Amino acid sequence: MTMTLSRSQFDNICKDFIEKYRHAPSDSVFASNGFTGWSWREHPSEPSFGYMQRQTTLTTCPEANPPEILSLSMLEEPSLQCTDNEVAWSPPASVVCSHFVVHSATFQVPTFYFTVNDASGTPLSLSEVLQTSLFRPSTFYGTEVNAFSVSTPSSNFPLLSHGEHPTLGTPCWYLHPCETATAVAEILQDDGAKDTELFGGWIEAWFLVLASVVDLRC
Repeated sequence: MTMTLSRSQFDNICKDFIEKYRHAPSDSVFASNGFTGWSWREHPSEPSFGYMQRQTTLTTCPEANPPEILSLSMLEEPSLQCTDNEVAWSPPASVVCSHFVVHSATFQVPTFYFTVNDASGTPLSLSEVLQTSLFRPSTFYGTEVNAFSVSTPSSNFPLLSHGEHPTLGTPCWYLHPCETATAVAEILQDDGAKDTELFGGWIEAWFLVLASVVDLRC
């Protein structure tokens, strides 16, 4: 069984979710699963284009995604090359990451978008993003990486891509939502949820799926 969310269902469960976990302790299991720290943002002029947003600080982990996952195209990025008189990029101690949960009009599910910037506000390249603590270790083993996406040879869609935020229209990275509905439905079925209870636990189940890939701790 697969499950999708209409735009109105997405808006309602997100707002309920934010209110439910608004006062959860920062050291609780809810915080470790990314349930806390969110706020709801409406589009300034268009109705029904709201989204969830929060901001976190990431540390850099140069060994988090070892060089063997990097494709030749990644290694040929000008930003990764250096001459005898230049020093290769050295990651800052911490960077700022903005998280967004938006509704995918195509797949009818929540989708995780994010930006990562250094202290000056400069966006990090994909190779630099992969050296932060955002993703779980080994998330991208066996993948092919270029300047704008991370893919697996067997998939029709990239796992991670670069595109525009659906509401803000600003450049973001996002995880492709093509398998989201199936993964969430499996969790809800394993929990024995009844049909009338499924949408109530939808967003929590989605966060559990997301947390298997992204480190959502504040």
